[in-house]
Amino acid sequence: MLLFLNKFGGNSDDEDCVYNVMPSEITEKYGFEVFKQSSDYTGETYLVYNDRLYVLGDHGGGLGVTAFAVADINGDGAAELYFTYSRGPGANRSTPDRSKAGYFDPAAESITYFDFFNTESEMVFGTDDGKLGLYIAAAVPGSAFTFVFMDLEPCEKLGEIVCESGEITLKTVE
Repeated sequence: MLLFLNKFGGNSDDEDCVYNVMPSEITEKYGFEVFKQSSDYTGETYLVYNDRLYVLGDHGGGLGVTAFAVADINGDGAAELYFTYSRGPGANRSTPDRSKAGYFDPAAESITYFDFFNTESEMVFGTDDGKLGLYIAAAVPGSAFTFVFMDLEPCEKLGEIVCESGEITLKTVE
């Protein structure tokens, strides 16, 4: 069941701050807190869960985490935190970056990255018939776009996140 999709942001205009970008209702229900640094070209994004700190992405530049979804794809009763992130020189890139996706499994308290990347654009999550999909992202017209605050929407479907034989995988579109 999909619980939360692609919405995050903060409420300060201060430069060079760390923002808690996870909505409070998600933190209260699932314990996920996600922090992102503004004006930082390393794309640093962190998850705090059960008083432990996890790095989301590889901090190779870019925008860091660009989208979230919370869903229990493997059906174990503990919803996973799915995320997309970009790696590269950022919004005004002159060389291709990598947009990747992964998830945090709270039952195992571990992060897994899907063996897939997109060099063309950022990625976000979307749903199709109630299933969690990975899509090419487009900025919502008229929305602000910074390293921390962004409003992206799904366009072209790249794949679907499924659980097969107890393992969460990304099945790409052929």
